[in-house]
Amino acid sequence: MKKVLFSLLLAMATFAANATTPDEIFTMFKQMPNASYTHLPKILIKAGLACGKNDVDNDAKDIAKKVSSISVLELEDCSKKVKDDFAEAVSKLNTGKYETLVKSNDDDEKVNILLKTSKDTIKEMLIVDIDGDEATLVQIKGKIKRSDIDKMVKFSTK
Repeated sequence: MKKVLFSLLLAMATFAANATTPDEIFTMFKQMPNASYTHLPKILIKAGLACGKNDVDNDAKDIAKKVSSISVLELEDCSKKVKDDFAEAVSKLNTGKYETLVKSNDDDEKVNILLKTSKDTIKEMLIVDIDGDEATLVQIKGKIKRSDIDKMVKFSTK
């Protein structure tokens, strides 16, 4: 019995040691040749809202005010090796604190949308899109209500 318990603990420790966080993926890949990395802190999001205050829908403004940062890593122009390494790193992503909103594996495109929540509030949204020649990771942090997701969907389909 002790051997079984020890083996289970060892397996869990090994998995945890190999698990990757989104921040580690951004750090590993944003410096790769031809990678595109953009980080928008809250102050820039607010500035963007102020500049386009007449052009932005009120629901979109309300949602954007709840976002504290947006990070985007785009590897479209990177080598196949970098994209393959990215896909491997994403497969090791520690998703224990996330719930899956969307998971799609169609042909050569894989899309995962993961949420980190606290009660009725979304603290973080991760969007992973690997599609043949493209590989993208988007991280949105903030305090967004679940009901705001419906508003975002309606806004994006107008």
